[in-house]
Amino acid sequence: LKDDPTTNEQLETEFTSGMGTAEIVRQEEIEVGGVPATLVEVSDNIDGVDVAGLVVVAMASDRQAFTFVAISPVERWEGEVLPQAEALLGSIEFFEPVEAALEPETPPDTTAPQGTGIEINQWATAAVASSEYGVESWSAMHATGAPNTNECGDVGTAWASYETTEIEWIELDYDTEVVPTQVNIHQTYNPGYITEVLLIELDGTEHSIYQATGALESECPFVLSIPITDVDMTVGVMSLRIILDQSALGSWSEIDAVEMVGYAMDGATVPAGSGGEVAWRVGGSNIFNEGEYGNFSAMAVGEDGLLYMFDENQGILVFDADGSLVNTIKNDEIFSVKDIKFGADGNLYIADWGNSAVFVMSKDGEIVNRFGEAGTGDGQFGTFSPVSLAIAPDGRVFVMDENELDGQTVMRMQIFSPDGKFLDSFPVVDENNEGFKADGMLFGQDGNLYMVGFSGSYILVYSPDGDMIGTVGGTDGNIYAPQEIAIDDDGNFYVLLSFDSKVLKLDPGGNLLQSYGSSAGDDDTEWEPGQLYMPSALAVLPDGSLIFVGDSSGKYSFLTVFKGE
Repeated sequence: LKDDPTTNEQLETEFTSGMGTAEIVRQEEIEVGGVPATLVEVSDNIDGVDVAGLVVVAMASDRQAFTFVAISPVERWEGEVLPQAEALLGSIEFFEPVEAALEPETPPDTTAPQGTGIEINQWATAAVASSEYGVESWSAMHATGAPNTNECGDVGTAWASYETTEIEWIELDYDTEVVPTQVNIHQTYNPGYITEVLLIELDGTEHSIYQATGALESECPFVLSIPITDVDMTVGVMSLRIILDQSALGSWSEIDAVEMVGYAMDGATVPAGSGGEVAWRVGGSNIFNEGEYGNFSAMAVGEDGLLYMFDENQGILVFDADGSLVNTIKNDEIFSVKDIKFGADGNLYIADWGNSAVFVMSKDGEIVNRFGEAGTGDGQFGTFSPVSLAIAPDGRVFVMDENELDGQTVMRMQIFSPDGKFLDSFPVVDENNEGFKADGMLFGQDGNLYMVGFSGSYILVYSPDGDMIGTVGGTDGNIYAPQEIAIDDDGNFYVLLSFDSKVLKLDPGGNLLQSYGSSAGDDDTEWEPGQLYMPSALAVLPDGSLIFVGDSSGKYSFLTVFKGE
């Protein structure tokens, strides 16, 4: 937000005056999200690399400024980065901003108790409240566990107080004593009326970590994330209290789940194996220079035991189990990869949303087939699809497509023969009959399709005929916003959690066996081995002895390999 009313022309002048050595190639007036905008195409040389780019500026309101920047080496601009930038611009929508009341910073506390160095994420396991609307629906216990209210509304799977005219509170307990680093409160109806949050030490000492005047949030559901950096504690924390003032609202403000993140205290009972030992790691700065890493977006293990990882800057990097780079496969036709899997024919099947297609590539880099195109018909894919893919035991290719049909967003599974011929499709829905986008999926040894999606807190299971079988895991609240999945030869599941920056190992019944990785916190500096920053790619050796995780921040990219159990 700007401090004073600003026009498009003023915003444009502000930006172009600070462009340094960049040259303006073209400038035109366009629309973005229904508001007038200025597009400036530029060229420059950065550290000896010729780059091309565009900048779009707009004032969505007289104080709400929007700036969009896309840049890449010249040789990747026209055919690769520019189409992606145009697609992203076409998806922009604006909303009215709400100013947040920020707490003044205080010097960090250096006397806080020290944890074990193992960072864990845990959901509340018990709760009591000043009141609750019902014994079953809207009870305080509905604020325990992982989020399970998947829509904004007055839904009985969240906690609601009995009245709306009084100040209300809910107190939540957790299983593991921690030095807390963050609290995340999931609100699913009229969010924004939390006026205070207090941590409660084991000795009963209370610490206020958040204070605000209640005001309705424009986003719903809404997650209030509270970083904890300046609390003077003497012992660890296993409880917290949330205070609500709904009097100005005149209705209910409901809480679905509350996550506490922190470092387990010495002597505390840590959830089944946390952290994991790092076998090796490669990576570094994520820039445009030749030989440096780009975003690591997908990976798969071949029958040769080698890891094939897609790097948006260098192509497919091939590593052996000891961490040696044994090959690099570069093909300029492929650039926006969401997923890669090996087929029974030994070829790589590559989901490329920038091309709205699936590529079939041999291990020496030859494109042997390509199928799919942009559109809404059979065998066609939506703007940011294909999302993911899986190869069935009989060789059929299952491809997740997020698309628009008759003005409605649909999630459908399209099925192709190994040579790319469209065969069939079916809608993908969860247990509530809501559309489910499978961000990661693969077939298990039983022939069923196992899927995870950012909006689900479980593994969704479908038959290869398109019938939903049920779910695995998630009942203990460990799975939140999963991005990828892998399965070892023993049927154990490995689920990649992007927000929680870890990998969970679950037994075939969905019970937690081990976790790998901990949160890097931020991307300002290179994070330590074993830490992860919003990881997005996962693969596992068939025997489970190595777990491969790729993460990228825009500044750094790393492939971290954990030793399996």
